[in-house]
Amino acid sequence: MEMVSSFFLSSSVRTDIEADGARFANQRVEDFRGELYSLCKDQHGCRFLQKTLEEQKPSQVQIIFEETNQHVIELMTGKRRILSYRLSMLIDADPFGNYLCQKLLEFTNNEQRTVLINNAAPQMVKIAFNQHGTRALQKMIEFISTPGQVRSSREPSYNKSLTFARFKPSSMLWKVRSLI
Repeated sequence: MEMVSSFFLSSSVRTDIEADGARFANQRVEDFRGELYSLCKDQHGCRFLQKTLEEQKPSQVQIIFEETNQHVIELMTGKRRILSYRLSMLIDADPFGNYLCQKLLEFTNNEQRTVLINNAAPQMVKIAFNQHGTRALQKMIEFISTPGQVRSSREPSYNKSLTFARFKPSSMLWKVRSLI
């Protein structure tokens, strides 16, 4: 697909895209400590992090996990809260973070995955209704594997939201219902 779509781009645009992706060639995730959260929002940076996770090296997975787990809702939904002295609003931040969240859920250990689930649980319905988040939430449900993870997704404070979700016709939300 990338080859077909790049076929239609001018050679100068193709060169710019290739150069942007090449900035991560021969780099290590350790070289980007403190910057991983911002890399999640960049197409090439996010792809670099996904490839790093696919290598399944526990130390690298831990580094990525540490810098992204507190942002799991924002990364799943591509929404960021902007606060000013006059208003607070959500804006579209990026469509790339949900891909990283899916890889995190796939390659983290059970303890790390439980943290991700706990961080996302208060906003499961919001995530389910988001065009980017729904896929990440499907992956989360697919990888729930411990009783603690099931409990986290069934906390009493979340049940009202999940009860609301159970009546929606989406197949994704029927999966959420099965957790109740």
